[in-house]
Amino acid sequence: MSILLAVFLLLWAPRTAAQTLAQADPEQTKILALENAWNRAEEHKDAKALETLLDSSLVYIDYDGSMMDKA
Repeated sequence: MSILLAVFLLLWAPRTAAQTLAQADPEQTKILALENAWNRAEEHKDAKALETLLDSSLVYIDYDGSMMDKA
């Protein structure tokens, strides 16, 4: 009986995970797309792409307390 239950759980778990991914929040999807665009721009050293991703009012505080803006 426990083997049957284990087989059922193994077959059921991936289907549930796929359904959860398919129902992703639209905001989460947008954030992930922006993150991917940021990563590609950094990887290709594409300043033009970063220009479009960053707002002119951007202020960034680094881990050591140094401050950077878009310029």
